[in-house]
Amino acid sequence: MPKKFIIGIIVVIALAITFAVPLLFNNPDTKLGNKTYKLEVADTAEARQLGLSGREKLKDDEGLLFVFDQPGRQCFWMKDMKFSIDILWLDANKKVVQLEKNVAPSTYPNTFCADDSQYVIELKAGQIRDAKIARGQVIDL
Repeated sequence: MPKKFIIGIIVVIALAITFAVPLLFNNPDTKLGNKTYKLEVADTAEARQLGLSGREKLKDDEGLLFVFDQPGRQCFWMKDMKFSIDILWLDANKKVVQLEKNVAPSTYPNTFCADDSQYVIELKAGQIRDAKIARGQVIDL
């Protein structure tokens, strides 16, 4: 094979690794209130539908960030959940527009919704209180 072709393949592989690795390990450190969390990102329809369902627990510094293509009415329920959570809805500017604290699995099939939200964060129950997260705060995602 020509030397230029092999160099080209190596460059393409290096670029692929550079851009793919962060997507595979998408747990950015995010400051919410006065605490820092590692947020797993749910940015596909399948990941958003699954959410935290079926998981046994969530650590105090972990959460799930739901990313939607555009702002709208985002609703959540506790189907197949095994522990309580706090839920934060953020608008397109990443400002907290609604909070739900200590949402228990027993609330299923009730839904919890917020209009004009593009991002939603689920945390272990009690984290909104512990981190002092409030409506109107802007989150740096």
